[in-house]
Parts: sequence; C-alpha cells; structure tokens
Amino acid sequence: MADEAAVLLERAAAIAGSDLAGAGELALHAAALLEGKDRHEVLLAGAQLFAGTGDWARAAEVWSCAAEVAPEDGVRVRSLSAAGNAARRAGRWTDAEVAHRRAYELAVREFGDRALQVAVAAHGLAMMLKYTGGFAEAEGLYRRALEVAIAAGDEAFAAVICHNLGGLSHASGMAAEGVRWARRGLKLREGIAENPLALAGDEGALAALLIEIGEFQEAEALLLRSRATFGDYLGTEHHEVAVVNGNLALLALERGDLVAAEKYATDALAGKEAVLGSSHPELAPTLTTLGTIRRRAGDCSGAITLHQRALAVLVPQVEAGHPLLVTIRANLEVAAR
Repeated sequence: MADEAAVLLERAAAIAGSDLAGAGELALHAAALLEGKDRHEVLLAGAQLFAGTGDWARAAEVWSCAAEVAPEDGVRVRSLSAAGNAARRAGRWTDAEVAHRRAYELAVREFGDRALQVAVAAHGLAMMLKYTGGFAEAEGLYRRALEVAIAAGDEAFAAVICHNLGGLSHASGMAAEGVRWARRGLKLREGIAENPLALAGDEGALAALLIEIGEFQEAEALLLRSRATFGDYLGTEHHEVAVVNGNLALLALERGDLVAAEKYATDALAGKEAVLGSSHPELAPTLTTLGTIRRRAGDCSGAITLHQRALAVLVPQVEAGHPLLVTIRANLEVAAR
C-alpha cells in the first residue's frame, strides 16, 4: 500500500506544474492507501493543490477530511480552520461557520482560554459570524482575541482584529464606532514594518466607514490610494480592486453622480464574478448597489432584477434578520413601487 501510494505521489509531483487538479486527485488516491499521520499530511497537500486551482469548495472538503484523521487535536484545529477559510471563499458560509466553531471549541479544550492559538481560532469564527449575522457573539470573540494579541505583543494580529471589528460595526449599522476601530487598526499597521497590501486593506476598510458618516473627501482619497496599491501589486483584475470599486460606487451614489457610480459598480461586479462566480453571497452588496443606481437612473425593471438576484445569493447563507437582507428587501420594495 505504501509503495503504491509513493508511486501515485511521484506522479502527482510530476504533473503538478501543469495540472494541479489532476495532481490533487492523485494525492487523494494516495491518501486512501495510507494511515495516520501520513494520510493526514497527504490530504493537506491535496487540499493545497485544489486551493491552487481556485476550487475552494473541493479544498474545503479535503481539509475537512484531513481534520478527521489528524493525529492530535492541536493539528486538527489548523485543518478545521483551513477548511473554514476555504468554505468561506467558496461561498459556503454555513459550512464555514461549522468548521470554525469546531476549531475554536477544540482550541479552547487543547490550549486554554488565553493561548494565541485560541485567539486565532476565535478570530476565524468571529469573521464567519459577521458574515452570517451573529454579531453579538462575533464581537465578544473579537474582543477576546484582541486582548490575547495585545498581551502577546502581536501588533500585526491586533491590527487585523481592529480592522475586522470596524467591519463588524459597519455591518451592525454602527459606522461611527467602526471608524474608531478602523483608525486604531490603521495606526497599528502604520507602526509595523511596511506591508503595503495590508495597509491598503486597512485604508479601504476605513474609507467604507467614512462614507457612512458623510466624510466623503477623506474616503475618496483613501479609496483611490488603496486601489492604486492593489492594482500595482495584484493587478487591476484582482478581487481586492473589485471591492474598492464597489465602495467607490457607493461614494459616487452618495454624491449623486450616477454615471460614475454605474461604472464603478459594473466594474466591481464583473471583477467579483470573475473570481467568485455568479452565485457567491459576496456579490449581494454590489448587486443591490447597482440595483439602486439603476432605479435612480429610471430603470426600475433592471433594478428589481438585480435586487432579486442579490436576495437569491444571500438568503441561503445568512440569518433571516441579517441587516444586509433587510436593506436589499427595502431596496426591492422601493424599486417595485
């Protein structure tokens, strides 16, 4: 069995440069012939290969399989967290929340409440709860993780948590509080050794909150700087550029510039669809923004179609009272009058 697995892994290595998916399948066949730690490690390699193809759903499944055969709970935590992250990227938010919750509960049992590993697991679960609508639990987890990160002197992790606390406040409708968290995260980031992509992400997150409180000039400057950085380092077709374009669309809409808003929103939607596909729940905010733009431009029929599509991708993945769902339904009602 081990010899046959070794042959399969050699074949996988030989084709990995031209066929990641094929290499991943060979790795899975090899894993089925192995046991214990060897099976776990080969499954991890297979998951990475599928992730390299962008098949996040398949990668999540394989990381979940790796978690089931992990040699110990500490290792299982990492596999579950990876499965959760991959499921999130695949748009399977319910599955992602389940994986992250298992990772967190195992981490607490294995390492104790104050361990950095637990803070990382708590942060992963909080991120998913923000997406699915469990805001109160998410805030508690984020704050607990922040305390541990600060105590450990991990300023980079603390900056990420502040960034995400800002995003949670944004999703909860508390933009002013979110601005305070986002500024704190940005200040931490600026004090760390230069990481231009992380800094661009923090600038974009702050800008989105500033739009909500009417600070348009600062928001625009931050968004344009953020988009330029992402474009320079990642290319203009990257998902991060699409996210910034979505916020520029919101800004233009708030200013009443429907032409600019339409262009930014269309570019944002195309960029997200190219990376995420046509049914990912992360499309929902851009779809409903574009719907509102179309309604204000007089195209109510087109607006209705976009709002309905936003609901279709989001409803299966979030709690019934999620604020974004409420917003989309309100937008649809206005467009249908």
